[in-house]
Amino acid sequence: QSIRALRRELAQLQTQMQHLDVESAKAQTRLENMIERLDTDYEMTVEYAQTQRTDIDMAGARERVRELRSLISALGNVEEINERYTFLTAQRKELQEASNKILKAIDEMDEVMVRQFSEMFTRINKELDGVFKALFGGGRASLVMVDPDDVLNTGIDIDVQPPGKLVKNIRTFSGGEKALTAISLLFAIQNLKPSPFC
Repeated sequence: QSIRALRRELAQLQTQMQHLDVESAKAQTRLENMIERLDTDYEMTVEYAQTQRTDIDMAGARERVRELRSLISALGNVEEINERYTFLTAQRKELQEASNKILKAIDEMDEVMVRQFSEMFTRINKELDGVFKALFGGGRASLVMVDPDDVLNTGIDIDVQPPGKLVKNIRTFSGGEKALTAISLLFAIQNLKPSPFC
């Protein structure tokens, strides 16, 4: 009877051992799957993951994971976004280069315009004095830049002195004197740059 009782007990223990072996195999498979997932999804080793281990609220963590996955899926295809970013970056670079070329061209044109304007201004100024003296029978006339340091944006004043008259402001001229002064300037320009119609 003792032997039968021991055999029954042995059978039960063997059944429990088989059950534990099955559970152990399942646990080993789960562990291997988790290690593989840790490596694939999170690019972590078990050792590194253990150093980062903290006690957390699992329900809250699962909710946070769901939120993050939703945000990641909302981002769309990373490859497409990267291609778009690369394309836009290249476009931006091209636009920047074009902008730099245009700005350089503007600077070069500004230099040419300053030089040409200054040369023409000097020539007109010289011619104006002669035409003014011819029309008025003497006196003097000259053009003056309001801001000589900013040739492209400067205003221009006309400084005239008819013969025998002390004038501080051209506004004190008579209508005829103003007209003759304007005609002097036009003829000075016309003499330097003749045009087919006057």
